[in-house]
Amino acid sequence: LHALMIPLLLAVWRLTGMDGLFLAGIGITAAALAYQHAIVKPGDLSRVDAAFFTSNGLVSIALAAFGIADVLIR
Repeated sequence: LHALMIPLLLAVWRLTGMDGLFLAGIGITAAALAYQHAIVKPGDLSRVDAAFFTSNGLVSIALAAFGIADVLIR
């Protein structure tokens, strides 16, 4: 689902006509998702909490902040 999320966000970006700020938020989201997958290993799930809560919090804040800023700057 994470692999599908980025193309869907890019589709939203194109369909809504947003500018570069929202695209930057999508970039931060992609980096946070890559970070999630990098720190959790199949045999070691000790970092799942950090991956899930920290990364998803960053995704939520980044997409909201950059999306809102993009709309307000227009």
